[in-house]
Amino acid sequence: MAEFSVQSRLFWLLVLVGHAVAAAGWLVLMPRGFPVTHPRFWANVVIPLLLIAAMTAALVAARRGRPVVVRAVLVALAGMWAAAAVSALVAFPVSIQWRLAVPLGMAVAVSVAANASYLRPARLRRAVAALAALSGMLLGAALPWTQRAPDPSTYPLNEPLPRPARVTSIDDAQPQQPRTRRTGAALVQPNDGQLSISYGRYVLYVQPLLTFVSRSPDRCWTSLARRAHRVGPGRRLLATSDDGRMHYEDDGRSALLVTGDDSGAAVVAHAELPHPVYSHLNAFCEMQMAGHRKLAVSFSPCPDVSVDVLPSDYPVGRPARLAFLGGDGVFRVVEASSGEKGPFHELARGVLERGDALTITFHDDGRPFCTVTLDDFARQASTDLSPTAGWGLPMNAIEFSLAGERDSSPASVFITLAGTGVGRGWDSVGHRAGTYRNRMRVEFMAPATKATTATHGRVSSRAQRGISGSNGATVLRDPRSARNDMAGASLSTNWKQ
Repeated sequence: MAEFSVQSRLFWLLVLVGHAVAAAGWLVLMPRGFPVTHPRFWANVVIPLLLIAAMTAALVAARRGRPVVVRAVLVALAGMWAAAAVSALVAFPVSIQWRLAVPLGMAVAVSVAANASYLRPARLRRAVAALAALSGMLLGAALPWTQRAPDPSTYPLNEPLPRPARVTSIDDAQPQQPRTRRTGAALVQPNDGQLSISYGRYVLYVQPLLTFVSRSPDRCWTSLARRAHRVGPGRRLLATSDDGRMHYEDDGRSALLVTGDDSGAAVVAHAELPHPVYSHLNAFCEMQMAGHRKLAVSFSPCPDVSVDVLPSDYPVGRPARLAFLGGDGVFRVVEASSGEKGPFHELARGVLERGDALTITFHDDGRPFCTVTLDDFARQASTDLSPTAGWGLPMNAIEFSLAGERDSSPASVFITLAGTGVGRGWDSVGHRAGTYRNRMRVEFMAPATKATTATHGRVSSRAQRGISGSNGATVLRDPRSARNDMAGASLSTNWKQ
């Protein structure tokens, strides 16, 4: 009996200390910088502090020989876990499923601890027990909803999707389809819509179609979604029209038209979403630049500031650099503190109105050599706060980094209207249903002196430079990859998840 008593006491002590440590870890690791009105302020700061305070009070009471306080706290914890299980099932009916056993198991374990032999003689008054259980249940019921994605806040233009009358259908029984199509300096891969534009020693690879990489069926963390729900439908070429426009089937319908000349290309991409899509990683547009010696970028809202493109680490280490459009209409370029995590240090800023085009200028050794103009990014981007970035950053982002250690390593640029690739977590955020448009203009401005080397070959050599995204589109290379394996997305090495 004495041995059982010791084990019983160790168990409830372990429960209290374990909750205190978990709450402290959450407080330290989760992003901060949210306003009081945001759910993540309460989930990432207030609730962990409340739990730490409650566990500390219980441990102090136990030391002072007041087991009734310990039992009241454990009753509240049991109620919290039980209510969290029910609430999670309501909030995430697809993702939670068998994982419901985790909070239910915690509720049972805490209930056993509350009835330990050391605590059983401490009789709680009914009113105290009811108040403790009710407090815990209210807290537990709220917790899952703080992790649920808010309503979508992107702004699709809803321009009618081009549907020409005369098309050349792609028959699945005819596997020999054109692999590439040239228009000026642009080489287009019809099967996935990727294009490459060569100019002297420079090559710019572009994937202009809206691409979802990691998604959730019910606004939950994408890491909890089954693979079938997380990956989504593939992209398939349906037809090509007489004007060269390519038509695809993916989440809905997509269309792509590329026209080019000797020094650039114009791109018009449409993507139709028949229903909202909630995702962690996605791309409005992806680019990879190769052939440079030392790369920097500048942005039209702050054209006088060029920012070096550098390698970054994941999940911690050398800081990432990115740009975004804030809800105040200010476009900012910032650097993270470690990896892609805040707080963030501002490098440049300027005004970008909703209807303005955004131009990215690439510089090599201090000389501008290429511009990419995005006509529709600012009009469609979400400026709601990102649940993973914190510190005032919105869901939209333009991430840029080198893929390797050398200054001449290929540079990746990932552009999203609403995503959670910056910061901590696998939260999902939404794209509204509707038709999105991506009009781009790529212009090389000065002749280069050296032909492109073989090491900057086509990105479609996926084993070397990229891999296939969830909808069949080529996903260009990004050096951060740790979350891929954790969430099990269809990307093998080079997109963080």
